Amino acid sequence: MGKAVVLAVVAIAVGLLVYLLARPRPAAPQSERIATVAPANPIERAPATVGGTEQEPAATGPIAPPRTEQEKEHDAIEKRRETLYGRLHQDLGTALVAVRPSDDDASTLELYAANAAPDTASVLLNFAFRANVTYYGFRHIRFYLPNPAGSIERFRLDAEASTDPSGNWQMFKK
Repeated sequence: MGKAVVLAVVAIAVGLLVYLLARPRPAAPQSERIATVAPANPIERAPATVGGTEQEPAATGPIAPPRTEQEKEHDAIEKRRETLYGRLHQDLGTALVAVRPSDDDASTLELYAANAAPDTASVLLNFAFRANVTYYGFRHIRFYLPNPAGSIERFRLDAEASTDPSGNWQMFKK
């Protein structure tokens, strides 16, 4: 009888163990789930866990190609020039419509005035001197004034200023 009791206890223990291992388990809450198995495809990534919560990778579209040295240099110059653009807008206020580098030459600054007074280009040039545009890599400035109402083009080229080899600025009316 002792062997029968031991066999019955062992059978019940084995049955209970098989039941616990084979039973379906409820899914773990999202915050407790951690990816521990590497994906079959090494390119696929498991969802990232940040602060205990699972996040899907952001869909950013195609990966941008690496930037060339020229593009990196251009970005660095434009980042530095943001200070100049802000200062000119702040100093000139409503007298200035827009300030930007030229499309055809990055060393040319284009200033678009709000009014067409005769001395507007001179005033803008004086503010450009105070802002030290040569420090920001500009060696040429174009001054655009608004055209009269009814014109096809909104602005016209009024004057240009350039530096000579000694660093002096000279303005030429167009």
